[in-house]
Amino acid sequence: LCRQVLERDTPEAFITHEQLEAQYNKFKANLKETKGAEKDNIDAAPIVVTSHCWEERESPDPHGFTLKSIGNELGKQMGVFNSWGFDDVGVFFDWSCVYQDTVDVIRTPEQEKESEKAIESMALLYAHRLTTVYLVTDQRHLDPPRNNRGWPFFEECLTKLFKEAPPPKRYRLPNGVGPTTMWQKVIRIGDDELGGLHQGPPLAPTRFLKEMANKVFSKPSDRNLLLSDYRKTISHGFSGLEKLKLARRGWNDADFAEFAVTLKEVECPQVVEMDLSANDMTAKGVEALGVAVKGGAIHSLESLNLSDCSGVTVLPANLAELKQLQVLKLDGCIGLGAIPDTFAKMAALKQLHICHCIKLINNTEALRVLPSTVKIVKEK
Repeated sequence: LCRQVLERDTPEAFITHEQLEAQYNKFKANLKETKGAEKDNIDAAPIVVTSHCWEERESPDPHGFTLKSIGNELGKQMGVFNSWGFDDVGVFFDWSCVYQDTVDVIRTPEQEKESEKAIESMALLYAHRLTTVYLVTDQRHLDPPRNNRGWPFFEECLTKLFKEAPPPKRYRLPNGVGPTTMWQKVIRIGDDELGGLHQGPPLAPTRFLKEMANKVFSKPSDRNLLLSDYRKTISHGFSGLEKLKLARRGWNDADFAEFAVTLKEVECPQVVEMDLSANDMTAKGVEALGVAVKGGAIHSLESLNLSDCSGVTVLPANLAELKQLQVLKLDGCIGLGAIPDTFAKMAALKQLHICHCIKLINNTEALRVLPSTVKIVKEK
């Protein structure tokens, strides 16, 4: 049902701001009593945002297939939400949450303004690091399919900007539940060739523009709206970030090349810490990062974490261009056997972490390249 009908017939279906705030406060209280949770930067809002295709303009889900998929996923996940302190969550389903124009219901002037305001704020719902997004991908019977549609593509791209993968650890919660993990903030509902744990890199605005050129819209003017919204969201967001936490995303060399393009195009002058640990790139992927650094990207970086990237065998010489870098973490990079000679110029470097890097630890000659002031940490 559209929002106007729900408000008229089933107003109790909506969750209020006060109720959401109360749920969040319970969650935060649980965190304070959960060992290690706050230190690990665990956080979440009691909000689930859905990204799905409309089957028809007048009825996005006429047979209830999408609603059933979302309901099944919520049913599976509510136990986890409950254990962390959420008794209830708000679900954003655009047809039911934004005022609509249909053959039966017409928006009032006030509702028209509210609808425009909602569309202008849509990017925040999908991009915010605390919301959980359900990507409904099992809609392959539709024509055009999800991959060809503009709005779902926009929504999915937003999920790649600021959301962090949860730590790979279990927590014992104060309500006696546990040990349990924190949930993923991006969940694919349906078959997907990349799998649920792969979260691709943020797209540069120029790459987003190129991809959007071939996407389908029922309202053509939406294309320019989304192009503008995406550019504003990534540019504004990255300009204020101090940390880029991109660990455990399953990135390969192609993903790192894509990410390097984004770093070269989008300014992030405040970023002092970047975590790229536990990804699947090789030396080729890290080389792309080095090219971005050579071009002036992430010039304020003070800490870089490449730990547990076991496919990395060589580091790019261009990393020495990070003049402010103080900490470099390479723990678990078991294939790495040497340090570039250019690292001798890294005067700001204070710590090099190489736990379990057997080849590098045994190559004492390679480590002599580093300035004598660098503390080499071989054991945790």
